[in-house]
Amino acid sequence: MYIKKFFVRLLCCVIPVAKWRRGLRKKLLFPYYIINLNEKKFLKYIKGKTIAIVGNGPQQIDKHTGAEIDSADIVVRFNTFELDGFTNDYGTRTDIWFNGCGGNYDDERYLEIARKSTYVIWRSIYEKSKEINSIKNFFKKCHRRFIPVYLMPEDKLLPLYNIFNDYGPTIGCVFLWYLKTYAEPQDIRLYGFSFLDSAPTKDNLPHFYHKREINGGKHNMSMEIAFLKKLFQLKK
Repeated sequence: MYIKKFFVRLLCCVIPVAKWRRGLRKKLLFPYYIINLNEKKFLKYIKGKTIAIVGNGPQQIDKHTGAEIDSADIVVRFNTFELDGFTNDYGTRTDIWFNGCGGNYDDERYLEIARKSTYVIWRSIYEKSKEINSIKNFFKKCHRRFIPVYLMPEDKLLPLYNIFNDYGPTIGCVFLWYLKTYAEPQDIRLYGFSFLDSAPTKDNLPHFYHKREINGGKHNMSMEIAFLKKLFQLKK
């Protein structure tokens, strides 16, 4: 494995075009069964639909919006979310499961979530992520069970990354921006997002309604809240 990585990095240094380097690195370092997302098919799946986008924030606690969420044409969730004990507020369905590079996926219940989802998508895969082994093991389990895992085209996300520079946007922010920029849903319903609060003030604002070992420390929440409010034309 180390020899393989060495030659991949060597080839990436030789090839001058950044986009080609990224493509080659992704092709050689990551499992062959991770499929590039067919955007044309994916956007057709979204077009004209009512979409409930469920963030992992605590905003839905005690609001009893579970049935409302499940009534949407498509339900989107993110990362290693929790539903046990929260279905009355956060619903049960998952049609699109969009993931970042963090989180521990060793729990077998995530395979059941993947099996029931129409799309299991990863934003990207980072070798330096401390959870990379857990993520790769999860990919293998999905492959053995014929569950497709898709990879979002990075070039489509570059305009968003350039806005945030050193601060990575949350995975929820990435999907919301992608949806508003490229897709044509009939209606977008938002649940469990910090920017929906009337006056969130802290950069380290907790944005998980359940216990999780990672709490978004590398995000600039004030910047993201302002960005999403503008994106959805909400009052600051």
